[in-house]
Amino acid sequence: MDEREQVIDREIFDELREVMGEDLATLVTAFVNDGEKRIQTLRQAHASRDFDTFRDTAHSFKGSSSNLGAADLADLCARLQDTPVSEPQVPDMLKALEQEFVRACRDLERLVSAG
Repeated sequence: MDEREQVIDREIFDELREVMGEDLATLVTAFVNDGEKRIQTLRQAHASRDFDTFRDTAHSFKGSSSNLGAADLADLCARLQDTPVSEPQVPDMLKALEQEFVRACRDLERLVSAG
C-alpha cells in the first residue's frame, strides 16, 4: 500500500495489537458497525436540527477514531462536534466524514488481515 493511502497510524495500531491480541479483530468489527450507526445518527440529528445528539455523537466517534489511530477521521469528528448543526457546510462535512470513514475501515481491515 502506498504511504499516502495509509490512513491508520501504524504505531497506535501496533500498540493496540500488542495489548488486545486476537481481540483486535473484534474491536475493529465493532468500530465499523458502530461507525455506520454513528454516521446515520449524525445525519438524522442534522435533519432534525438536534444539536445535542449531533455534538455527542461526533464526540464519541472522535474518541473511538482516535483510539484506533484514525487521526484524520478524528479531526473531522472534532470539527463536526464544534459546528452548529444548522450551518450550511454540515452536509459537505458529513460527506467528507463518510468518505474518510470508508478509507479508515479499509485500512483497518487490511491491517487486521495482515496479522
